[in-house]
Amino acid sequence: MAIEKKSLRDVSSGIRGIYQKALEVISKGAEDYGIELLKGVVQKEPGFMDARNALRDAERRKANRQSPFTRFLGTTKSLGILMKGRGCLAKKPMEAL
Repeated sequence: MAIEKKSLRDVSSGIRGIYQKALEVISKGAEDYGIELLKGVVQKEPGFMDARNALRDAERRKANRQSPFTRFLGTTKSLGILMKGRGCLAKKPMEAL
């Protein structure tokens, strides 16, 4: 099932306002709050590609500012979850998801 792509003019005015607020907040340096706003927008309007791209860019900028040690810890934490999922995949595929 494909997601219908939407532009800024195709979404409701409420979603448009939250999107604009998120961009404004991110430009002022409060990326965490802006990311949370954009996540909400993407959940409500999955086809809103401008919001998806803005969210991806904000998350990428936030990740690039992290120290190498913080990146290492994140990789280590996710590796355990990944290995557990791969272990369950053959026996219990729904649990692996």
